[in-house]
Amino acid sequence: MVVLLYAATIGLSAALLFTLQPMFAKLTLPLLGGAPSVWNTAMVFYQAMLLAGYAYAFALCRLPSRRVQVGVHAALALSTLVFLPPVVSPWLGSPDPSAPVAWLIGTMAVSIGALCLLMSATAPLVQHWYAGLERPGSDNPYVLYAASNLGSFGALAAYPLLVEPMLGASAQVAWWSAVFVGFLAALLGAGVLYASRQPHPAHSSRPVADATSPAAPIPWLTKLRWTALAAVPSGLLLAVTGHIAADIASAPLLWVVPLALYLLTFVFAFADQRARLLPWASLGAGVCALVLLAPLRGSGIEWTWALSLHLLGFFIIASALHGRLAAARPPAARLTEFYLWLALGGVIGGAITALLAPVVFDDVHEYPLLLVLALALLVRTPARRVGARIGAGVAGLALLAVGSVQLLFPDLLSATGGIGGRPAVIAGAVLAGLALAGRPIILACIGAGLAALVFALGRPDQPIAQERSFFGVLRVTDDAQGLRRLDHGTTIHGIQSTRPGEERLPMAYYGPATPIARAIRAVQDSTPGARVGIVGLGTGASACWARPGERWTFFEIDPAVRDLAFDPAVFSFHALCTPTAPVVMGDARLTLQQKPENAFDVLLIDAFSSDMVPTHLMTQEAMRIYLSRISERGIVILHVSNRMMALEGVAGDVIGAIGAHALVREFTATSARDRSGYNFGTDAVVVARSAQALALFDTERCVFDEQRDCWRPVRALGQRPWSDDHSNVLGAIIAKRQGMN
Repeated sequence: MVVLLYAATIGLSAALLFTLQPMFAKLTLPLLGGAPSVWNTAMVFYQAMLLAGYAYAFALCRLPSRRVQVGVHAALALSTLVFLPPVVSPWLGSPDPSAPVAWLIGTMAVSIGALCLLMSATAPLVQHWYAGLERPGSDNPYVLYAASNLGSFGALAAYPLLVEPMLGASAQVAWWSAVFVGFLAALLGAGVLYASRQPHPAHSSRPVADATSPAAPIPWLTKLRWTALAAVPSGLLLAVTGHIAADIASAPLLWVVPLALYLLTFVFAFADQRARLLPWASLGAGVCALVLLAPLRGSGIEWTWALSLHLLGFFIIASALHGRLAAARPPAARLTEFYLWLALGGVIGGAITALLAPVVFDDVHEYPLLLVLALALLVRTPARRVGARIGAGVAGLALLAVGSVQLLFPDLLSATGGIGGRPAVIAGAVLAGLALAGRPIILACIGAGLAALVFALGRPDQPIAQERSFFGVLRVTDDAQGLRRLDHGTTIHGIQSTRPGEERLPMAYYGPATPIARAIRAVQDSTPGARVGIVGLGTGASACWARPGERWTFFEIDPAVRDLAFDPAVFSFHALCTPTAPVVMGDARLTLQQKPENAFDVLLIDAFSSDMVPTHLMTQEAMRIYLSRISERGIVILHVSNRMMALEGVAGDVIGAIGAHALVREFTATSARDRSGYNFGTDAVVVARSAQALALFDTERCVFDEQRDCWRPVRALGQRPWSDDHSNVLGAIIAKRQGMN
């Protein structure tokens, strides 16, 4: 029962902490545009609080009196009750788009900092208490660390699959607070047991595993090794999350997956069989790191397979590094000090990736750099079957060389037909990883060469401008057809033609044939001098639908998008068509509420973060704000094109719940010219206060559901309507996979 009490206390603290992470991030997302960097910045805050908690536990365990230790911690535990329930504190006001990181970290500190400090300190402190009981098995308190990470993993897995779909935000906060009170009771019980219980008689001859017991000092080189072995996986956690969001797919559910895998690696690393698994993990890590460093872009790998490859590779690499960290752990007397250096490494890796890298790099270059560092830190193992390894190594290096030459100089081997540059490099990376397992420095050198190869190859279309902000990576590229496009992560955010005479032509999602353009023109034709609001600036293509005498206003949250759209040398839509139109910076919901009612005749909502529409812009509360800002005969246009979620159905559920009226139109680009950029396939929903306002849109052609390029009634999913309290992202993703709108 004693073991269960201590394991339950640690498990509850971990589960609560890692439920608080996505729950509080969800509460702050509406204020920061739903950007993936909200998650990465929040992760750095949690890592910093983990370090603070471990430092506090380390200092507390220096106290010679058990009763004083427990008394101090009990006072901290009870003081956290004033921070219940955990909600976003209004002390720092609304976020500044030019400094979102400082606002987010500051708001998290004043809102949940004390709660995080208490829960972060629990794992090392309770393990220290358990070691001091001198019961059977208490000489290995590290086993409880595996239980801690298992609780964290369970919480992260349960949140998107069970908690978020079933409970609204207010219910989540209430349940979390109730469980937290139960955790406090278990924590105080464990502390009282530690302070009052005498060592077990059968083990009284064994020295107490106490932080004050004499133990050999730990060399600084060992401490630095601990820090590095913790820093690289921590940095990789955020780097692979950023890479997935920028190059593969962006969805809040996917942000949780790398963290869950990261925690699972600790469970495996601190299990009793870690010594047997470590060589195999190092072998797999070497192969995975080299493959991930190979030029995979352009290899034709489908996005779900690419996503799986990066997640699997990250899991194996982190398992190997954490396995080496667990193998180097000190005796129980140095437990809290070990965790302190582990937490310091986590903060260093996270801060470099989430805070420094976006300032230094204009793309996610930290990912390959961390993979190279991971290779250098793998465990060194003795060579076996030397002949086979030499043969595989020679073959691998030969394939790497030939494939690299063919990629860099594609015409050089064309006379012989070649062997395929990318397949050769990937096959060579696999063979080299297998042959050189246990030779980390050599593997790191090969990895650095692969990273240099990818950098030299660049992307198929070299950017003419590239910016990286809190909200993601923005790339501007030209193609051979004279089209210039803006990419945000995996999504095209706009296109402009550089051909003479076509500079003013709206393109992509705003092309003349798209439902967005048709809806805007319909209102313009019936309302001279229309007032138009555009949420989501993009390239500014919509500006060239403006007519003389109209008043246009743009809303944008990302300063980098504004700078690119307003630079005539990059995109000239605004300079040519709406040079005097104001741009309101900040989150659209907050800035729209500052506008008077009936301020617009058309309000377009087209705010994407890569391929994700921020959920707070698709809720009942948001829709009521939009409808209150349009005129009696005005319309709201929702751009609902999406590869991952059934947004038409989400909108249908919301519109039905608030009693509004809506139509939808789906345009499919059939010609090569349209698909190249002139008219993208686009889905748009028009919403109005009354059915009369929708009389502008002809629905007679939509006799049959198969006729898609026409205005028809919106189809709802039949799910619980999204609100600020509840949004079921998983349900919308499943509905899309099932073929629903």
